Amino acid sequence: MATILILDDNRSDSLIVEKVLAKQGHQCVTFSDPEKFLKEVPKLEPDLVILDIQMPKISGLQVLKTISPQFIETPVMMLTGHSEVRIVSEAIRLGAKDFCVKPLDQMLFVEKVNKLLPHLNGEKSSWHEQAIVEDGPWEMEFDLNFALLSVSEFSATIQSSVAVQPGTQIKAKVKQLSDIGIGSLFLSVDECYTSSPGEYLLKARIVGLPEKDLQKVRVLALRQAQIARAKHSN
Repeated sequence: MATILILDDNRSDSLIVEKVLAKQGHQCVTFSDPEKFLKEVPKLEPDLVILDIQMPKISGLQVLKTISPQFIETPVMMLTGHSEVRIVSEAIRLGAKDFCVKPLDQMLFVEKVNKLLPHLNGEKSSWHEQAIVEDGPWEMEFDLNFALLSVSEFSATIQSSVAVQPGTQIKAKVKQLSDIGIGSLFLSVDECYTSSPGEYLLKARIVGLPEKDLQKVRVLALRQAQIARAKHSN
């Protein structure tokens, strides 16, 4: 069981989050006022912090910036009704480990929470060894040869002159995705293997992308896989 802090000024939204997490056996401490949250949070030792981005008094990004020094080893997930590249980029720079877009896809939300709490199962968390560039995520442009592992997780081969480490955050411009109206992806690298000099095989998660766009990526990935199988059979 994990202790999870939730900050969301919309009580109906936070109730949904509480109920979903309670079914997983977690204990939730919920706040609706950012000022009260910031006052109480130094006394608490959570396993995970969940912050809403849009709040009237103090934004979730401001709260994240304030608590980041205290929660260096505690993952923070952001909740947002929007997924603007600028907001996602800023939250990643400030230390957010993942995102969920509201209204929540409950199965995807639980999957993301479980990945941020691997130590509860005796596993080592990859985000402890992040290699994030100080001024923001790495920016890469590459052809994506990917196999979708789930709706938001895939493996991909990239070429880079710089070593890619688990925990690295990447802002990726993927040529194939521009054809379906998706300009950039934000990726969080979970595993990385060197396949040849300057080439890396990644297992990564897409963060901050709306469900409808994730489905577009899924359709494209399946189409790419079918084309690859057809070429191989010939």
